[in-house]
Amino acid sequence: DLHIEPHTLNIIKGGNGSRKSTLLNFMTGFSEADSYTGKAELSQKLRDAAYLSLPVLLTDGKLSDNMFGKPVDERAKEILQIDFEDKIIDDSVNNLSFGEQQKVNLLRVLSSDSDIILLDEPFTNLDKDTINNLTGYLKELKEKKTIVAIMHSDQLDRYADQFIEISNGRLTAYQR
Repeated sequence: DLHIEPHTLNIIKGGNGSRKSTLLNFMTGFSEADSYTGKAELSQKLRDAAYLSLPVLLTDGKLSDNMFGKPVDERAKEILQIDFEDKIIDDSVNNLSFGEQQKVNLLRVLSSDSDIILLDEPFTNLDKDTINNLTGYLKELKEKKTIVAIMHSDQLDRYADQFIEISNGRLTAYQR
């Protein structure tokens, strides 16, 4: 059984290839459940979840153009230490580091008005200061939103309400 309560931080753990990302894709409807056994009932709210995944999709233009019409959450921009908003971004992303690309991706998700945030390895390519800021921000954000994050590291563990472990093709959930 897996039940995710509103306004909680839920951490998905498991080894490489354990299908953590597949689970998130299934939860959002991006992949079908035909590779799973058992019964699943998904909330329709998941269809509107803000979803951080890789690869990062970027377009030619400034940061504002890469928000795809969403207004920028100024607090999230500050937390992510984005200082390149006037830089011209090209879709070949030769002029953005991997960390800057991840920050754009995170800013899109964190600027969303969705009640549910799904994060696939949110700390990938981020520096230590940004990770520390983002950790604190996600701790605060879980009071307002439901967060599900795939994590290999333990940086968010102390703030998690529930852990979801995927091992040997089995899913186990346990409360903190």
